Amino acid sequence: MVTSFRNENGAILLIALIALVSLSMFGAALVSMVFWRSEMMILDYDRLKAFYVAEAGISQAIYELKTDLDPDGDGLGNIAETDFSDGSYKVSYHPVERSLTSQGTVNDTTRTIQIAFARQAE
Repeated sequence: MVTSFRNENGAILLIALIALVSLSMFGAALVSMVFWRSEMMILDYDRLKAFYVAEAGISQAIYELKTDLDPDGDGLGNIAETDFSDGSYKVSYHPVERSLTSQGTVNDTTRTIQIAFARQAE
């Protein structure tokens, strides 16, 4: 039995073209998702680094309060913007609330930490 393909000229070409367009769209969507995820990972990394920089500021302020030393002369527990690692931090001490607020910044990403404490009797 012989089958004639006279009326189906170009059908395979059309199917191949549809398959190619479909695969191209899938590939473009995949590349877009990978790019978006990498951007989110960079932002998460900057947030984490900013948090650690803010923690460094808290540690410095606690050191000032424990030792009663104020090397920068702006008041115990208060620290002006200070460069640290890949970012910077600044800390303010609130004596009435007995709290410290530290703001860490890395690549335009900012994290703020606030701690409250009670001073131990000596």
